[in-house]
Amino acid sequence: DRLLVRLQRFPQVLFLKGLLSPFYRVEAALKRASPTAKVEEGYAYNGGVFGAQLDFFPYDYDTLMSYDLVILGDVGAANLGETALEMLKDYCEHGGNLLVLGGPFAYGHGNCGNTVLNEILPVVIQKPFDLRAVEKGTKVVCLRDLVSPGTAQALRPAYIHEVKAKPGADVLMTCGAWPMIVMGKCGSGRVACVTATPLGESNLCDTPQWQEVLDGVLKELGLNR
Repeated sequence: DRLLVRLQRFPQVLFLKGLLSPFYRVEAALKRASPTAKVEEGYAYNGGVFGAQLDFFPYDYDTLMSYDLVILGDVGAANLGETALEMLKDYCEHGGNLLVLGGPFAYGHGNCGNTVLNEILPVVIQKPFDLRAVEKGTKVVCLRDLVSPGTAQALRPAYIHEVKAKPGADVLMTCGAWPMIVMGKCGSGRVACVTATPLGESNLCDTPQWQEVLDGVLKELGLNR
């Protein structure tokens, strides 16, 4: 059967949470974007006897296609596994929206470069262990009206993933030579990548400008009903 996102009466969000996800302050932005949204959570675990795990993922398409938005908050390929990754690709290609956050288990650090996630995202994961320190004085440039004029520099992260925007991707913000917020399409779905992280000595996600960024990204992803 042909897959379609089946919107519910109230918006549905699946938030898969990893190590750094609480520091991104996404929950407050979700409430502003859609006060009636229902947020279902899954948690990624790494290490221990059983290795990388994810305590919840909807392994049936009827449930997965009911979400307006799926968020990967510092979740790696080993947490998701091949089946979930293939299902996320189908979800996006058939109208689902995806937000991917950074961290020590995301992008190259999460061994996502050789998975279908690299096909879904509007950025290219170029290598494993792709987190790099951002030098002091590195300029942050907002290429869209995500934050108040002249305030983007408050958003300088301490660490960022060294990814490359794909041709045709919409780069909303840069940090030095690196794309920091990137939007793109996967089939009929929309995908947003945040490559900046709250690692290190940075108050990136504690600023009012960061909440403005999240508001803009969620709006681009259609979470405004």
